[in-house]
Amino acid sequence: PRPQLVFRDGSTRILYQVRFQNVGPIIDESGREVDRFGFSTPGRNAATATLGSPNPVWPVDPGVLGDPHIHTMDGGQYTLLREGSFLLWRFGLPQPHVEWQIFAHYAGRQSFTKGLLLVDTSGSEPSSMEITSEHCEWQTQSSSKKWSPVNSEAPEVLLSNPSSRMKLVGNQRKDVKKIQLFIADEKDPVATLKVMCRQGHHINLKLHMENQKWASFVSGELKGQKGQKQMPTGKTSMLQLVTSEDKDFEVKKTWAQLGGSSRAQQYLQS
Repeated sequence: PRPQLVFRDGSTRILYQVRFQNVGPIIDESGREVDRFGFSTPGRNAATATLGSPNPVWPVDPGVLGDPHIHTMDGGQYTLLREGSFLLWRFGLPQPHVEWQIFAHYAGRQSFTKGLLLVDTSGSEPSSMEITSEHCEWQTQSSSKKWSPVNSEAPEVLLSNPSSRMKLVGNQRKDVKKIQLFIADEKDPVATLKVMCRQGHHINLKLHMENQKWASFVSGELKGQKGQKQMPTGKTSMLQLVTSEDKDFEVKKTWAQLGGSSRAQQYLQS
């Protein structure tokens, strides 16, 4: 069967190829296989890019894929060349006071994403959600200070403060979950984090902000950096992609000091 060209959801940039009519692997322009996470088949809904043509309407959702490739809110894309814990995304709103932080831990020869930690310090008692690639099991922590495993079959898990809410939403696929972040009693979330975990390997994620009015309250790796280059197009080799060590976003605290569990810290340091 003839290969087809596709776009990542919402992207107007790099083409990827799908062999055997969306059944086989997705490959990049240099022939390397890339993760299927973040791709959609055409025709499912109006937000999905069509084969062979870009989708000019929807902005690029930032995220982290593979080993890891960082996709930022401003359209920048680069490969991270450093291990450790990093501030992936922060949202700080003065009134009402809302403070969310998402930390990622990269480790291994190719610095895959091994851990993800969401911390809500909006209230007097912080609440947290955590996942690692060890078992791909979500845990939550609230005012009790005790970490509790999340039932993978539960339709949703809610952690709330007076000015904010974090909701973990179930999915038909056990390896994929969505976390929605809400301000006070607002109906629509500020952001939705989609996480896919491959047990024993790594974590992929995409973050969608529902309204661009919140962008000015965001910082961290996914925000993007001034002067950051875009991913090369055309026949440029993937080996020539922009790289970064993101020293500005590296955090020197231990995983537990950031708000994570001691169990996760032991795994990430192993």
